[in-house]
Amino acid sequence: MGCVACHLGNVMPWYYVLVALCVPAVFLIPTGILQAVTNQTVGLDVITEFIGGLMMPGDPIGTMTFKSFAYMAQSQSLLLISDLKLGHYMKIPPNAMFVTQIMSTLIGGMVNLFTAIYLIETVPEICTGNKQWSCPYTFNTYTNSVLWGVVGTK
Repeated sequence: MGCVACHLGNVMPWYYVLVALCVPAVFLIPTGILQAVTNQTVGLDVITEFIGGLMMPGDPIGTMTFKSFAYMAQSQSLLLISDLKLGHYMKIPPNAMFVTQIMSTLIGGMVNLFTAIYLIETVPEICTGNKQWSCPYTFNTYTNSVLWGVVGTK
């Protein structure tokens, strides 16, 4: 679905989604071992911003989309593994844990999407002039997109 959305939305070429999913596949085992031993996570955000900036110079939206796919794939994979580990300790069957995780991911994704659509349509000046809904992380994302997507690789 990500390939189709990126291709039809002209965000980035569809095959970059596959590349974005290969990055966490390479780093999943080392970061998973590090998280299991030390309970500290190592994010791929800077690495994926750099790779996205190299592949799509001058395209900040494509760079941030690449980062989102790669970073969230790694983050969600580690959370799934952590939950499966907890289920193993509690002697819950792995099949039941896996099905529960997949269903809750789908339901949670839909709830997040519909909540975002509702807020964007009903809250006036969201993330711009509204003090209650200021969205501070959007400025960080914007700065990173300019840094890595426009300026960073030149």
